[in-house]
Amino acid sequence: MADEEREPELISLRAAARRLVAEGLVEHISHQRLSKIAGSDPAFPALIRVGSSAAVDWHALGDYWRSRVTQPGRRTDLEVEGGSG
Repeated sequence: MADEEREPELISLRAAARRLVAEGLVEHISHQRLSKIAGSDPAFPALIRVGSSAAVDWHALGDYWRSRVTQPGRRTDLEVEGGSG
């Protein structure tokens, strides 16, 4: 089946986080992090409201994640405050 003909596979952000890890696309991620990315990255697949929950098309999310380029920031939580000591 061609990409254009794929049926959407709607899954919750919680299930999407687990599946991203299970598929080996990311080492670890939480559904909260996915929600934050969805709110800040315009390229993130559209979220669909299902009742009070958000769902996303797994195929679109997988495609998005495979093409995503990350630029990790500096870990300020590991820095020692006040100099050397």
